[in-house]
Amino acid sequence: MRFTSLILLFFFSIFFSNAQIYTSQNIADKGIVYIEEPNVGGLFEMPVVVPFKPIQSVKIEHSLNYSNEILASTKAKDVLFIDEYAAIELNTVDKTIKYLPPSYSINIKCYQAIDRAPDWLEMDLLRQFRKLSKYYLDDDFADLILKAPENVVDEVAFQIANLSMETLRDTRFRASMNLLENNAKFIYLSADSLKYVKLVEYGDFASGNYYTTAKYRIKNGSDTIWSEIPKEIYYWYLVMPKIDREGVYEQDLTSSSQFRTYGYFWRNYLWLNPNKNYNYTIVNITTSKGSIDTIQRLGALLKIPTVLWDRNLTYFPFKRSFDNKDNALDVIGNWASRAIPIDAKANRPFEPNQCIYEHDGNCHEDAILVAAAARTALIPIIHLNTAGEDHAFGAIYDNNQWYHYEFFRGGFSDAINPSFAGITNMMKGGSYGWTTSVVQGSRPDGYRINHTEEYTSKLCTLNFTVSDKNGLAVDGAKIIVWCSPGPYSSGWVSKIGFWWTDHTGKLKITVGAGKKYAFQVYHPKFGYLPDATNAYIINSTNTLNGQSYNASASFTDKIMPALPMGKLHTLPSSSNYGTHINFITKNIIAGVNDEDVQKSQFSYRNEEDGSISFFLLDEQNYLKFKNKDTFDYYYPVKYFNSGNLFLPLPKEGKWYIIFSNQEATINLQEIAINADLIENAVYQSQNNIIQGNNALVFPTFFTEKCTLQSPDWATAIEIFDMLGNKVEVLCQNENNWTPAETLQSGMYFIVFRGDSKTQTEKIIYRK
Repeated sequence: MRFTSLILLFFFSIFFSNAQIYTSQNIADKGIVYIEEPNVGGLFEMPVVVPFKPIQSVKIEHSLNYSNEILASTKAKDVLFIDEYAAIELNTVDKTIKYLPPSYSINIKCYQAIDRAPDWLEMDLLRQFRKLSKYYLDDDFADLILKAPENVVDEVAFQIANLSMETLRDTRFRASMNLLENNAKFIYLSADSLKYVKLVEYGDFASGNYYTTAKYRIKNGSDTIWSEIPKEIYYWYLVMPKIDREGVYEQDLTSSSQFRTYGYFWRNYLWLNPNKNYNYTIVNITTSKGSIDTIQRLGALLKIPTVLWDRNLTYFPFKRSFDNKDNALDVIGNWASRAIPIDAKANRPFEPNQCIYEHDGNCHEDAILVAAAARTALIPIIHLNTAGEDHAFGAIYDNNQWYHYEFFRGGFSDAINPSFAGITNMMKGGSYGWTTSVVQGSRPDGYRINHTEEYTSKLCTLNFTVSDKNGLAVDGAKIIVWCSPGPYSSGWVSKIGFWWTDHTGKLKITVGAGKKYAFQVYHPKFGYLPDATNAYIINSTNTLNGQSYNASASFTDKIMPALPMGKLHTLPSSSNYGTHINFITKNIIAGVNDEDVQKSQFSYRNEEDGSISFFLLDEQNYLKFKNKDTFDYYYPVKYFNSGNLFLPLPKEGKWYIIFSNQEATINLQEIAINADLIENAVYQSQNNIIQGNNALVFPTFFTEKCTLQSPDWATAIEIFDMLGNKVEVLCQNENNWTPAETLQSGMYFIVFRGDSKTQTEKIIYRK
């Protein structure tokens, strides 16, 4: 029977807004298995450190006064790992220009696979194949893309490009590598049986410009509407086979106490219940609160709902009846709460198959199961936890936002308060009533996503800087946050959140106000600060809503890598030969999620600009540079993220333009370059440095499409021809422009407009 009474809903609201779900009196109520309280480590005041030297990212825009004579051109895209560089070789004698990539080798099949996959996965696949080649696995995974049916190539390629290297190398995973293709195929097969979701295909496979996403039927009053999710949400949180800290396995391991699969990947197991020896529909549990004999197979139940949900934030009570008018989220929560009706036993499994077959669990098992069930039902979901409050749950994506979604454990538990045991909770923020510290989500590659703002309106900001002994920024440093009080005492809880510094050595995070916070730093090459068991106190009293708190740490005995640069030479203002360089870099944060059983290494392309070291060398000094000897150079730029440069070459011969990531320790840089060798050039400026928020168009001479980097202040992007005719209007966040087939070759102007500012970029389009 359903609770539809407003009085009962009001009761639930009062209960959840005035009391924490968990109490310290009953140890069985504890949720997540890795809670640490009280913490055994000590807490120190932050020491006085060397003043941090902030990085100012640099963009440079040069003006060309006179020259049109392009002798040769080249373009390239690449990824610079640590201690790597790329170069452009200019030869004024032979009138040639050549791209020199970092030193790596991947199987020819990898390039064929990249060509078959969607264009937007090109750089992610290149990065992944380069990693796989070190273990002689690059051709194996390339084969999966090359052999995949055309309709699932994008899903297979995305999984290969973005699952962690540890997942792909795992021998248990590789025992059934076809899991990735079968996972993708099963999405299409199950979509044919579901009434509330449709897969949507965009673009053309032959062109390489294609992707898939999904749309959902939403109840809207007495009618329904269809709502589409972004492609990134579809691939990351519906397609991906990894949920949180579990392994990606099909092969069973009978000796395992936490990672059983019974021979099936969870999407197949939950939908089909295919193993008669491990039939999850048989429950047979009786307590003083009731009994449950069997549950239905998930695949059969999912054929009933006609809508995803009605966007009403509510609670559904335990053991309600199933009805053909139920929405999909109601059905999944009802089914899952019956599947795990009692508290966890000792083994605390991580695999969804084992969670449902054993039919016992706390919030950890609940969250794993509901996430696997939702993705099996083709509903995008992210696994969340708040370790500082000892709870795990999920959130589904709809209407351009995340909505809280969980069932709460123990509908038939003797130990759980019956007022909330077994409920399906879709209330905003979970309505827990506690002071929230940090809510983090698991991206399937191991990167952690901050969802704290969705769970509390009382927020503060923590600003971190990490430096070496000279105050220089340390990239790739892992910030490990602690909080106090914990859920069961006034003590400290460690490891409530993990973040990593980018190339600037900085990190800014939003956390819940009303707590005390401390932090550790871990760097794979430099070690821990203050050490592996202790932390620095950020604030000794509870943080206040709306306030910012600064925290700094310095590796006082470590030095960031530096190039042996010698004498700087000055470029002439004109020359017989010159070069035009147009490039963009993007920062990729690299790190390891130690909480994951597979110790996933992720590569997170953040929204910030990249950063490389840039300089010009003659042939003699290029050889010194390659040999790591002291070298002389021209036109150095540190922390260079993008540029449109016209540089004169001081004399004839071979010259080398260097793009270096050799002064980083962990993080990667993605780079896209267009370069020309020019004859008879006179240059107006070599020092017009633009710092800050400016528009950038790359390349300025193109045949198919150009990339746009729109500044924050731009509210409109318009494109004009040479006669001043407006040919197209782009969205504010548009990141490329492909001219319509009707447009002719010629010069065009891209105008970025803001409330009080306009920037115009000239481009040349040639069919």
